[in-house]
Amino acid sequence: MRAPANTRALALMACLACCALACTPAAAPREPQPTKGSATPATLPTEAQPALVTSAPSVVTVDSPSHADELPAEELTTTLRNALAAQDLGALANLVHPNRGVRLSPYAYVDPSDRVLTAAELRQGLQSSARQVWGAYDGSGEPIELDFKSYFQRFVSIPDPLRAAQSVDRALGGGNTVNNVPSAYPGARFIELHFPGRDPSLQGMDWQSVRFVFEKEGSRWWLVGIVHDEWTI
Repeated sequence: MRAPANTRALALMACLACCALACTPAAAPREPQPTKGSATPATLPTEAQPALVTSAPSVVTVDSPSHADELPAEELTTTLRNALAAQDLGALANLVHPNRGVRLSPYAYVDPSDRVLTAAELRQGLQSSARQVWGAYDGSGEPIELDFKSYFQRFVSIPDPLRAAQSVDRALGGGNTVNNVPSAYPGARFIELHFPGRDPSLQGMDWQSVRFVFEKEGSRWWLVGIVHDEWTI
Protein backbone atom coordinates (compact mmCIF):
# COMPACT_ATOMS: atom_id res chain seq x y z
CA MET A 1 0.00 0.00 0.00
CA ARG A 2 1.37 3.42 -0.95
CA ALA A 3 1.78 6.12 1.76
CA PRO A 4 -0.30 9.27 1.45
CA ALA A 5 1.22 12.09 -0.60
CA ASN A 6 1.69 14.43 2.37
CA THR A 7 3.57 11.73 4.30
CA ARG A 8 5.96 11.17 1.42
CA ALA A 9 6.62 14.93 1.21
CA LEU A 10 7.56 15.21 4.89
CA ALA A 11 9.98 12.29 4.62
CA LEU A 12 11.69 13.86 1.59
CA MET A 13 12.18 17.20 3.41
CA ALA A 14 13.82 15.48 6.44
CA CYS A 15 16.23 13.62 4.19
CA LEU A 16 17.30 16.82 2.41
CA ALA A 17 17.93 18.54 5.77
CA CYS A 18 20.24 15.74 6.93
CA CYS A 19 22.29 15.91 3.71
CA ALA A 20 22.75 19.67 4.09
CA LEU A 21 24.12 19.33 7.62
CA ALA A 22 26.59 16.62 6.59
CA CYS A 23 28.04 18.74 3.75
CA THR A 24 28.56 22.00 5.74
CA PRO A 25 32.40 22.54 6.53
CA ALA A 26 33.42 22.84 10.19
CA ALA A 27 34.31 26.35 11.35
CA ALA A 28 38.02 27.00 12.22
CA PRO A 29 38.70 27.27 15.97
CA ARG A 30 39.02 30.84 17.21
CA GLU A 31 42.35 31.94 18.81
CA PRO A 32 41.98 33.12 22.38
CA GLN A 33 41.79 36.88 22.60
CA PRO A 34 43.74 38.82 25.23
CA THR A 35 41.73 40.14 28.08
CA LYS A 36 40.87 43.75 27.65
CA GLY A 37 43.50 46.00 29.25
CA SER A 38 46.29 43.34 29.36
CA ALA A 39 49.48 43.52 27.26
CA THR A 40 50.98 40.66 25.29
CA PRO A 41 54.35 39.81 26.93
CA ALA A 42 57.39 40.57 24.78
CA THR A 43 60.24 38.05 24.30
CA LEU A 44 63.20 39.14 26.46
CA PRO A 45 66.81 38.65 25.31
CA THR A 46 69.02 36.23 27.25
CA GLU A 47 70.88 38.08 30.00
CA ALA A 48 74.65 38.26 29.34
CA GLN A 49 76.97 36.76 31.94
CA PRO A 50 79.24 39.29 33.68
CA ALA A 51 82.93 39.13 32.77
CA LEU A 52 85.25 37.73 35.43
CA VAL A 53 87.43 40.35 37.03
CA THR A 54 90.80 39.30 38.39
CA SER A 55 93.02 41.43 40.57
CA ALA A 56 96.75 41.79 40.19
CA PRO A 57 98.74 39.44 42.44
CA SER A 58 100.00 41.00 45.62
CA VAL A 59 103.46 40.61 47.01
CA VAL A 60 103.97 37.02 48.04
CA THR A 61 105.02 36.35 51.62
CA VAL A 62 105.12 32.76 52.80
CA ASP A 63 106.18 31.86 56.34
CA SER A 64 107.07 28.48 57.71
CA PRO A 65 104.03 27.40 59.76
CA SER A 66 106.16 25.74 62.43
CA HIS A 67 107.74 28.97 63.64
CA ALA A 68 106.10 31.71 61.63
CA ASP A 69 105.88 34.06 64.60
CA GLU A 70 109.57 33.87 65.59
CA LEU A 71 111.34 35.68 62.76
CA PRO A 72 110.56 39.43 62.71
CA ALA A 73 110.25 39.19 58.93
CA GLU A 74 108.46 42.49 58.32
CA GLU A 75 110.98 44.52 60.32
CA LEU A 76 113.98 42.75 58.80
CA THR A 77 112.64 43.02 55.25
CA THR A 78 112.22 46.78 55.61
CA THR A 79 115.79 47.08 56.87
CA LEU A 80 117.13 44.94 54.03
CA ARG A 81 115.24 46.86 51.33
CA ASN A 82 116.47 50.21 52.61
CA ALA A 83 120.02 48.97 53.03
CA LEU A 84 120.19 47.76 49.43
CA ALA A 85 118.55 50.87 48.02
CA ALA A 86 120.91 53.22 49.89
CA GLN A 87 123.96 50.91 49.83
CA ASP A 88 123.92 51.26 53.61
CA LEU A 89 126.38 48.58 54.67
CA GLY A 90 126.25 49.81 58.26
CA ALA A 91 122.62 48.68 58.50
CA LEU A 92 123.57 45.26 57.13
CA ALA A 93 126.59 45.01 59.42
CA ASN A 94 124.37 45.58 62.45
CA LEU A 95 122.58 42.32 61.59
CA VAL A 96 125.73 40.19 61.11
CA HIS A 97 126.54 37.44 63.61
CA PRO A 98 129.26 38.82 65.92
CA ASN A 99 131.31 35.60 65.94
CA ARG A 100 130.52 33.73 62.74
CA GLY A 101 130.34 36.70 60.38
CA VAL A 102 128.40 36.50 57.10
CA ARG A 103 129.17 34.28 54.12
CA LEU A 104 128.72 35.83 50.64
CA SER A 105 127.71 33.36 47.92
CA PRO A 106 127.57 34.65 44.32
CA TYR A 107 125.22 31.87 43.16
CA ALA A 108 122.41 29.75 44.63
CA TYR A 109 124.72 26.90 45.62
CA VAL A 110 126.42 27.78 48.90
CA ASP A 111 130.03 26.56 48.90
CA PRO A 112 131.97 26.28 52.18
CA SER A 113 134.83 28.12 50.44
CA ASP A 114 132.69 31.24 49.80
CA ARG A 115 134.17 34.31 51.44
CA VAL A 116 133.11 35.15 55.00
CA LEU A 117 133.25 38.75 56.23
CA THR A 118 133.05 40.05 59.77
CA ALA A 119 130.61 42.82 60.62
CA ALA A 120 133.52 45.32 60.63
CA GLU A 121 134.74 44.17 57.21
CA LEU A 122 131.27 44.48 55.75
CA ARG A 123 130.80 47.92 57.30
CA GLN A 124 134.01 49.20 55.71
CA GLY A 125 133.62 47.30 52.46
CA LEU A 126 132.79 50.19 50.16
CA GLN A 127 135.88 52.06 51.29
CA SER A 128 138.25 49.34 50.12
CA SER A 129 139.58 49.18 46.55
CA ALA A 130 141.39 45.87 47.07
CA ARG A 131 140.42 43.18 44.57
CA GLN A 132 139.57 39.78 45.99
CA VAL A 133 138.40 36.46 44.61
CA TRP A 134 134.75 35.74 45.45
CA GLY A 135 134.31 32.42 43.69
CA ALA A 136 134.00 31.50 40.02
CA TYR A 137 131.74 32.79 37.26
CA ASP A 138 129.02 30.46 36.10
CA GLY A 139 129.70 28.96 32.70
CA SER A 140 133.30 30.08 32.21
CA GLY A 141 134.66 29.05 35.59
CA GLU A 142 136.87 32.15 35.60
CA PRO A 143 137.56 33.61 39.04
CA ILE A 144 135.29 36.41 40.25
CA GLU A 145 138.02 38.94 41.03
CA LEU A 146 136.41 42.22 42.09
CA ASP A 147 136.68 44.92 44.72
CA PHE A 148 133.90 44.90 47.27
CA LYS A 149 131.86 47.70 45.68
CA SER A 150 131.80 45.89 42.32
CA TYR A 151 130.90 42.60 44.02
CA PHE A 152 128.11 44.28 45.99
CA GLN A 153 126.59 45.83 42.88
CA ARG A 154 126.86 42.59 40.86
CA PHE A 155 126.15 39.86 43.40
CA VAL A 156 124.29 41.43 46.34
CA SER A 157 122.08 44.31 45.29
CA ILE A 158 119.18 43.83 42.86
CA PRO A 159 117.36 46.39 40.69
CA ASP A 160 114.67 48.39 42.47
CA PRO A 161 114.90 46.64 45.86
CA LEU A 162 112.21 48.86 47.41
CA ARG A 163 109.60 47.31 45.10
CA ALA A 164 111.03 43.81 44.79
CA ALA A 165 108.82 40.81 45.49
CA GLN A 166 109.52 39.13 48.79
CA SER A 167 109.15 35.76 50.41
CA VAL A 168 110.14 34.03 53.62
CA ASP A 169 111.58 30.52 53.50
CA ARG A 170 110.54 30.09 49.86
CA ALA A 171 112.60 30.69 46.73
CA LEU A 172 110.88 32.93 44.18
CA GLY A 173 113.68 32.58 41.64
CA GLY A 174 115.20 29.37 40.37
CA GLY A 175 117.58 28.40 37.58
CA ASN A 176 119.86 25.49 36.81
CA THR A 177 122.00 25.96 39.92
CA VAL A 178 120.87 23.96 42.94
CA ASN A 179 119.62 26.06 45.84
CA ASN A 180 121.16 24.30 48.85
CA VAL A 181 120.42 26.94 51.49
CA PRO A 182 118.33 24.50 53.62
CA SER A 183 121.21 22.00 53.84
CA ALA A 184 124.01 24.59 54.07
CA TYR A 185 122.23 26.39 56.92
CA PRO A 186 120.15 23.75 58.75
CA GLY A 187 117.54 25.30 61.02
CA ALA A 188 118.01 28.74 59.50
CA ARG A 189 115.38 31.03 57.98
CA PHE A 190 115.82 33.21 54.91
CA ILE A 191 114.20 36.30 53.45
CA GLU A 192 114.31 36.60 49.67
CA LEU A 193 114.00 39.77 47.61
CA HIS A 194 113.23 39.01 43.97
CA PHE A 195 113.49 41.06 40.78
CA PRO A 196 111.50 39.33 37.98
CA GLY A 197 113.36 40.95 35.07
CA ARG A 198 112.42 43.76 32.73
CA ASP A 199 113.74 43.01 29.22
CA PRO A 200 110.93 41.35 27.17
CA SER A 201 113.44 39.94 24.69
CA LEU A 202 115.02 37.86 27.47
CA GLN A 203 111.67 36.29 28.42
CA GLY A 204 112.29 36.67 32.14
CA MET A 205 115.80 35.24 32.16
CA ASP A 206 117.19 38.52 33.53
CA TRP A 207 115.60 37.86 36.92
CA GLN A 208 117.68 38.17 40.09
CA SER A 209 117.18 37.17 43.71
CA VAL A 210 119.10 37.74 46.91
CA ARG A 211 118.52 35.57 49.98
CA PHE A 212 119.42 36.81 53.43
CA VAL A 213 119.95 33.83 55.73
CA PHE A 214 119.31 34.22 59.47
CA GLU A 215 120.14 31.90 62.35
CA LYS A 216 118.78 32.31 65.84
CA GLU A 217 121.06 32.53 68.85
CA GLY A 218 119.41 33.21 72.16
CA SER A 219 116.52 35.57 71.50
CA ARG A 220 117.97 37.20 68.39
CA TRP A 221 118.21 36.31 64.73
CA TRP A 222 121.61 37.00 63.14
CA LEU A 223 122.56 37.40 59.49
CA VAL A 224 124.96 34.58 58.52
CA GLY A 225 124.59 34.37 54.74
CA ILE A 226 123.88 36.53 51.69
CA VAL A 227 123.15 34.33 48.69
CA HIS A 228 122.73 35.75 45.18
CA ASP A 229 120.75 33.82 42.57
CA GLU A 230 120.12 34.38 38.86
CA TRP A 231 119.60 32.46 35.64
CA THR A 232 122.56 30.14 35.08
CA ILE A 233 123.53 27.91 32.15
